[in-house]
Amino acid sequence: MSCRLFLVRSKLQKLLVEFVPPKLILQKLVELFLKGIQTSIKREVYYWHAYYDKRMPGGASALLKLEEFVAKFMGIHRKSLSASS
Repeated sequence: MSCRLFLVRSKLQKLLVEFVPPKLILQKLVELFLKGIQTSIKREVYYWHAYYDKRMPGGASALLKLEEFVAKFMGIHRKSLSASS
């Protein structure tokens, strides 16, 4: 998981360097995540989207919050996959 998170972090960093707004990045991540998950965990993803959207800082510190959101999603997704097995 940490290797994938490291790859995601570098991609997020590139987007932020190109001045893509952090809230737009978060919104697009949520849209992509919702396409590939079970209906049972969508509510939890919406909850965390609202949580991080409200607390999203501007500038370079947004990278940490975006990375935190991705890690949170990875945990939720992994938990749902292990529960369904």
